[in-house]
Amino acid sequence: MGEAGIFIRSEDDAYRYLTQLVDGTIKLDIEDLNVHFEGWPNLRVYAKGRKYDQSITPAMMKSFLALQAAVYRSYAISKYNTPNINNLTKQEKEDLEIQVRVDGGSSDYNVDFQALAEKFLDGAMGKMTGEQMLIVILAAMLLLFGHFAIKSILEHRRQVRSEELGTEVQKQQLTVMQSMSSEETKRMTVMQGLIKENAKVDNIYRTAYDMNMDMLKGMESTNSGEIQGVALSGEQAHLLVQNARRRSNEIRLDGRFRILGVDSSLRTDFKIKVLSLESGEDFVAQADETSLTIDAMNKLQRAEWKRRVITLHINAKEHHGQVKNAKIMAVGDIEEPEELDNEE
Repeated sequence: MGEAGIFIRSEDDAYRYLTQLVDGTIKLDIEDLNVHFEGWPNLRVYAKGRKYDQSITPAMMKSFLALQAAVYRSYAISKYNTPNINNLTKQEKEDLEIQVRVDGGSSDYNVDFQALAEKFLDGAMGKMTGEQMLIVILAAMLLLFGHFAIKSILEHRRQVRSEELGTEVQKQQLTVMQSMSSEETKRMTVMQGLIKENAKVDNIYRTAYDMNMDMLKGMESTNSGEIQGVALSGEQAHLLVQNARRRSNEIRLDGRFRILGVDSSLRTDFKIKVLSLESGEDFVAQADETSLTIDAMNKLQRAEWKRRVITLHINAKEHHGQVKNAKIMAVGDIEEPEELDNEE
C-alpha cells in the first residue's frame, strides 16, 4: 500500500477508503501514509441575483470567513485535539489559508482544497496510528466538503423547520427541496456511527454544521444558488437558517491527561484540574461520584497520587478558546511508566 500510495480523486474515493479503514479491510502504518488528493476536495458555491455579478457581497464574505474559521478549527481538532485555533502557529495558518476564485457571469465561487487536505495529513502526525489519522482526515474532508454530508445537514434543518413553521406556504417552500437518495442516506448513517465513536470526528461534524448555517446566511439575499451542488433559493436559505442553534460550542475532549490537582471541598463533586497532553491546555473538569463508578474514582485518585497519565472522556463547552463547564463522563486506563518509556 505504501509504495503504490492512496489517490483520492473524488468524494466516492474518500468514502470508500474511509469505510475500508473503519471496518479494517486495509491497514496502514505511519510510514505507509503515501496519500495524495487530486482534484478533490473542493467547494463550489453558486449565487444568482442582482448583486451577484462576479463579485462577493459582504454577507457572502462572512460566509467564506466562516469557512476559513472552520478549516482552522478542524485542523486544530485533528492535530491538537482542541477546537482552539490559538494553538495553530503562524505558519500553519498561512498554509491553511483558503483562496476563493470567482467565475461566471453571476457569482460562481470555487475553493480548491486538495493542497490544504495534504496539510491536514502532514500536521496530524502524533500518537494516532496510520489508520486513526487517515480516518479523522477523510472524515473531516467529507464532513466539510462532501455532497452527502452537506445535503444531510440541510435535510435535517428542513425537517426541523417544517415542524416549526406556521404557514403552509412556507412549509411548501421547504418541501420542494431535493431529498436525499438511499445511497446518500446510507453514507450519512455510516458517518453518524463514526461521529458517535470518535470524539474528533464529532467535533468536526459540529464545526461543519455551523459552517453550513453560516454559508446559508450568505445565500439569503440571492434569487437562487447552490452549495456543493445542492440547489436552493434565497427564501429557502432564509427559512432554514432561522432559529438554528450553534453546535460547535459543545465539544468532546477525549484523550490523554495528567491530573494537576483536585478540589474535594464539595460533598459529591470533585473539581479536577487536568492537562491535555495533545493540546497543552489545562482546565478544570467536574467529576461526579454519583455518576462515575467507584473504580473510575479510584483510578482518578491513583493517577493524581502517582502522577500517571490517564485517558479521560470529557464533555465541555468552548467559548472564545476557553474550555467551560467540563465534565468527566468516563475514565479509561492509567499508563504505567514502562508504557511511556516504550513510546519514547
